[in-house]
Amino acid sequence: MLDRAAVERQYKRRSPVEGIQAFREARAANLALIRSVASADWSRSGTQEGVGKIMLCDLPHMMAQHDAAHSAEIAAWFANRRGE
Repeated sequence: MLDRAAVERQYKRRSPVEGIQAFREARAANLALIRSVASADWSRSGTQEGVGKIMLCDLPHMMAQHDAAHSAEIAAWFANRRGE
């Protein structure tokens, strides 16, 4: 799924600045939506492609893990470029 998303979103055609800006906008929209969820709805569940069944209450943690994974990838890329 990740490869398909990268192709569909044309990640390789974007500059790093464009990519970061697109991420910021998408993350802000997702956070606004999460903030609007009523307390009673946090236990709702659904199916996420490539993941399976998840509950709405799992999304903030999943987003944090996703961000941490990308941060680690970026740090490793920079370290590799510096020869560390």
